[in-house]
This record gives sequence, C-alpha cells and structure tokens, in this order.
Amino acid sequence: MLGSSPFCAPKSAMVGLYIILFLIGGGPALSSPPSKGPSYESLERMAASACPRASKSFKRAILGELVEIEKTIPIPSSARGIILAAACMESGYRVRPRCGDKGKSCGMFQVRTWLSKRYAVDRYDYKGVARALLTHILRSTGKAKRKCGRLGKVRLFWIAYSWITRGPQGWNCYGASKHRRLLRRWRWRLKRKGS
Repeated sequence: MLGSSPFCAPKSAMVGLYIILFLIGGGPALSSPPSKGPSYESLERMAASACPRASKSFKRAILGELVEIEKTIPIPSSARGIILAAACMESGYRVRPRCGDKGKSCGMFQVRTWLSKRYAVDRYDYKGVARALLTHILRSTGKAKRKCGRLGKVRLFWIAYSWITRGPQGWNCYGASKHRRLLRRWRWRLKRKGS
C-alpha cells in the first residue's frame, strides 16, 4: 500500500514527474532569475546617441551586430553592453581607425597582435575580435580567482576585463576600466529615464 502513494514513489518516477511539471510550466523561463538592468535595445539606443567619440556617419547596424555577439557569450548582467562601451571608447565605432600605441594597437577595439594570433582573427574583423575578447576575458576569470582570492563571479569578471583591456599595468584586483565607467554612465542615464 505504501508503494502506491505518490510520496513514496521510486526516485526515478519522481524525477520524471518533476521534468514533466518543469516542461509544462514553461521550462527554463521558470527557473532563470529575472533579467537585471536595461535591455540590449535600450543600451544600443544609448550607445548610438551618447558615444562622445562616434562620428556622425557611423553605421548603426554595427551596434546590432556587436549586441548579437555579446548575447552569445555568458557575461554577467551588470556587464551587458560592455562591448558597445569598448567600441565607443577605443574607436568611436570606426571599423578601420588609426592604429594607436605607436602602431601596436589596431582595429575597432585597438587590440594587440597577441589576441589576433591566439584566436586566429584579423584585428580589423570587429565581429571576430569582439567574440575573441569576451571569450578571453571569461577564460581569465580563473586566473583572477587565483590571484585575487575567492570573490564573486561578477567581481572576477571585472578584474579579468581590466587585465585584458588595460594590459600589464592593469594587473590589480580592483577591476577599474574606462569602458566600465562609460557603461555605468549609460546605465545610470537609462535608469533615470526609466527604460
């Protein structure tokens, strides 16, 4: 008699029941936390209108392409839009800007040759560089954890971001960068607007 009670069912039957209820209830949407911060659409609009270095003739479609790449990389929600801020600060969304650092840094994100060699991507291929940059930052969070101790995932992401984008002079456990400051400004403005 006890075996017929749903509360005493075998473990495999209970797992099956939970899976069915999970799928009926909406799948991953039920289990994932609500999205924090502004949407990609509002960040894209802000990036188009509030980039101090952008030329008047830049192609707005580039921002959409960068957003689509960022969506495929599992970055923290507080970093949403960081690739737009990086492209704004480094080149004003120009695909082929002048090379900086005495010719050492080139492309939309002003990256050095080590990144293009490591990920086999041309420095002027902004989509490939954006993907490589975010991928390398995520891979570097393990090193940040070893160097800076047990910190949260978001904090480790920003530390790794600072290391990769600032170079050796940025190897600290604070995670400050001009890209992040610009992104915070954009997010603050969007919060004030209520979007």
